[in-house]
Amino acid sequence: VLNEFHMNNKPKFVCSVCHGTGLVRLKENLGFVCRKCNGNGFEERVMNDYFYLVKDDNTDYVYQVVNGIIKGSPDYFTGLKERQFDTIEFVMYNSRIYGYLTAKDLFKCGVSRDELISCHKFMNGRLPLPIEKYTCPNYFTHGEFDNNCEFNQSHCGSLGICQEKKASECWKLFYGDAKTAGEKQEVLRKIKMKNLVK
Repeated sequence: VLNEFHMNNKPKFVCSVCHGTGLVRLKENLGFVCRKCNGNGFEERVMNDYFYLVKDDNTDYVYQVVNGIIKGSPDYFTGLKERQFDTIEFVMYNSRIYGYLTAKDLFKCGVSRDELISCHKFMNGRLPLPIEKYTCPNYFTHGEFDNNCEFNQSHCGSLGICQEKKASECWKLFYGDAKTAGEKQEVLRKIKMKNLVK
């Protein structure tokens, strides 16, 4: 007998994109922070008519039901997992140039060790800073921070135009009083925990 199963707190499920690692592999030894879970490794699902849990009273197994179909037992998140089948040495946030350059190329282009961090540091809770010369706050937050951006629709992907105009201004507004790498990471950490920027 299957009955609807309610949990006292909002359950955390392993992210369906990064599989609980918080990272997606790009090329060679380079990875970026998962856009779906923002590197958290989990998704918080809201129970509703479309998605809910049921429990088998005879076996105590819990199953997830999606759109009326039983999809198997939920994969609860218990902590960031290490990637098993490839080696990621460096981690960055997604930007418009990630598909073209390797970690070595990025360092040659002037990307700092705060913007491209070691995987070890990421696994220990540190976040890379967005690469400001290749992205902007609007792109980084998927429109959450638009600063009335005149370029966010008509010039999507054309950072060169924006960079000449006001991207550096936008980064200053985005970070506020935060100046050092550590202070900027705190700003990112608050965003990450507040709404899991995708």
